[in-house]
Amino acid sequence: MEYFWRPLAGFKKNIGRLIFEFETLEFENFDKLLEALVPEIERQLLLPSIFLGHSMGALLAFEVMRALPMEHQKNIRGVALSSFIPPTLENLNARQKITNLPEEQFLSAIAHYAEIPQQILADPDAKSFFLSLLRKDILLLESYQFHPTPVGNTPLLILGGKQDRKIPIEALEKWLDFGYPVKKILTLPGSHFYILTEHTSV
Repeated sequence: MEYFWRPLAGFKKNIGRLIFEFETLEFENFDKLLEALVPEIERQLLLPSIFLGHSMGALLAFEVMRALPMEHQKNIRGVALSSFIPPTLENLNARQKITNLPEEQFLSAIAHYAEIPQQILADPDAKSFFLSLLRKDILLLESYQFHPTPVGNTPLLILGGKQDRKIPIEALEKWLDFGYPVKKILTLPGSHFYILTEHTSV
């Protein structure tokens, strides 16, 4: 899960540590994670900022923005959503449940999204630990339900990898019909994890 915000006052505040601390806890579903996370971010969102989320982190960034009180939303100058399609009913109904698949089937199902280093796969203990973390992330994603709220004015920047076979440009363009103002759709060289090599461009 990749997610951070960047205040516009000339410095970056990375909340990866905060997300990691929350991921070590047990949450029943996505809504419970959001309920716990939003007050923490609300307390720290003191400057005009932008949010950036990649993959599942994009969904989290989007939902944190929507869940913040309006007096805090006005401090959000934009939300950059990377490698994630809008949470329409059609898209949610089409998702596959993979959390409880046997190990080999689970690895096959996530191969496109999680490029697991061979060193981890070769170590049974490391592999077991890493896969348990992935299953927790995906379980939260599978539990997600979209709750309609009034559409805000926060502009969106939609990002993706040019070679991402699962989320091509046509899928990213569906954000144009989701109600929120989309300032730009930008694709960069690479597949789903293009952000690892194109982070300076982002």
